[in-house]
Amino acid sequence: MTKYLKVYVGWIGVWMILFEIGRDRKRSKFDIVIEILKICTESRNKTSIVYKSNLNFKVAGEYLQHLTDLGMITQEYQDNKKVFRTTEKGLEMLEKYSDLETTVR
Repeated sequence: MTKYLKVYVGWIGVWMILFEIGRDRKRSKFDIVIEILKICTESRNKTSIVYKSNLNFKVAGEYLQHLTDLGMITQEYQDNKKVFRTTEKGLEMLEKYSDLETTVR
């Protein structure tokens, strides 16, 4: 095996490890909630949230409704378009999550 082929095979192995780790691990509901709260720190429409969170429209709608009911995000209209934004309560949740994450790591 030549030197270049070994390097190439080595990089393929690294790539496979990087992209395979956690592939069979599904995100928890909490992970999804945190991700949506982070996405909505800037006003976002539903399509943007769907693409950034890698959810389908139905599931994203359920999460958005639940987070709205909890007061974690709010629905507003900008230029006649519905957008979602993280509320103060949601920002507090993100801050607590961040503190917990740094403590655990």
